[in-house]
Amino acid sequence: MARSRGGCLNCKARKRKCDQARPECHACTQRGMRCQGYSTPLRWVNGVASRGRFAGASVPDASLVATQGPESNQDLLSMDSETSSAPNHDTSSTASGSISSSAFSPQAVGVPSADAQDPRFQRFMNNGLNRLYSTEASSWIKPFFEQMAYQSPALVMIAGAIQLYMDDGNRGMSVKSMEYTDLALQTFRQELSARYERMHLATICAGLLVCSLCLLQTQPWTKYLELIVDVYDLRTKLSTVGQISNDLHTQHLLEVLGVMDLPSSVIGRVNPSIGVWKLFRRLQDDRDEGRATGVEVVSGIPRSLLDIFASIMDNDPEYTETRFWDWPGQVGESLQCHYWECWRLAGILEVRRRRRMERKARGLFDREDGMSRKGPDTEVVLCRLISSIDALQKAFEEPRNQHLLVHNGLPYAVVNAGLEVPLLKQHPAWKATLDDVRNSLLGTDSFDLINTLFEMLDEAWADGTNSFDIEGAARSRNLELAIF
Repeated sequence: MARSRGGCLNCKARKRKCDQARPECHACTQRGMRCQGYSTPLRWVNGVASRGRFAGASVPDASLVATQGPESNQDLLSMDSETSSAPNHDTSSTASGSISSSAFSPQAVGVPSADAQDPRFQRFMNNGLNRLYSTEASSWIKPFFEQMAYQSPALVMIAGAIQLYMDDGNRGMSVKSMEYTDLALQTFRQELSARYERMHLATICAGLLVCSLCLLQTQPWTKYLELIVDVYDLRTKLSTVGQISNDLHTQHLLEVLGVMDLPSSVIGRVNPSIGVWKLFRRLQDDRDEGRATGVEVVSGIPRSLLDIFASIMDNDPEYTETRFWDWPGQVGESLQCHYWECWRLAGILEVRRRRRMERKARGLFDREDGMSRKGPDTEVVLCRLISSIDALQKAFEEPRNQHLLVHNGLPYAVVNAGLEVPLLKQHPAWKATLDDVRNSLLGTDSFDLINTLFEMLDEAWADGTNSFDIEGAARSRNLELAIF
């Protein structure tokens, strides 16, 4: 039997000879294995666990579907939980295209049956989920996740893995948590290998949670966004009217993908921004109802303001800054308005910082804030930003605002303010305000992400300039830091 580069996925993975027989090759038949066929394998590259025995463990690769004995799977699935049956929900209503719900049952995709009533998942729904959004604790997101959970065993398990990471806190991930995370990733790998030919919302949602699990640990994660886009050919679908459903759930997941892909969302980005937000908004332009308005629920930012952030790298800096100044705003609760002002002013500082870094790379002297005829100098912009951060921080502590989650989105404003080191040294009270927010965030979250962000700001402070290369510092450590 000749060795072939075009063998089935099993033979390729095991580097065995394959006769490429259809529908199943003889090598798999003789070994009593189910032949995985000859389609193009999905390629997921390394690393979710940040420490311990699973550091650098492979993230889903459909051509390398790992098999695990039922006993070890059941041991991990039953860890602090009791098995119960999930209601039978039809998945076809939220899948893009005509897809049978039975085809995506846990038994059909060969993965452990995850239970949406599992205590880990329920803790995530009641606690961890609110750490990933910046809108309201009482929004429609929780029912959405509950519906998706009955359609995706991988989503249930990855959400549980995120919650275990949060539960472990400063102690670091326990061995049990790492083992459960590894099993969750295997489950996602197998689920994606069964569903990748057609766009399935629950599996996309599970993939975005994989990104969240990575980013909370400061592990590189934008490559997974790019893979999701490539697997489902979203560049083509988002450029063609009629290829994407117009329902609320599809819009939400594409907007989440778009927000995570924004140029401003990541420090130390390895993979360039794909432009998902811009593609999706242009697609909406071609529909009768036009662009969606209101607030995007992950970032908590009005969609019209996110449109400016999506194009922050596309235009002349002065034009982009003018767009920020001209943004008309939106009606919202007092705390939300402070939050939006934080992002708008931080966006202006980001535009100016990017210009400073670009001129520095070219060996040019940076003129002192002369780039915009319309806006004030950077000291005034920073003063207004610090005032908005201080107002938001104080208002957030009031009981009447506890239903709002905008505090989760403060890192973007704090990072951009914290990089204006010379001005902060001139105004110690401004630095004290940022330190108060730092203590508040560190007191609430023990994520690697939050700790590492402030370590980077400490390096910028020690550097003493307003041109500290935080992007390069993150890349040198192989970190991608989410700040949305």
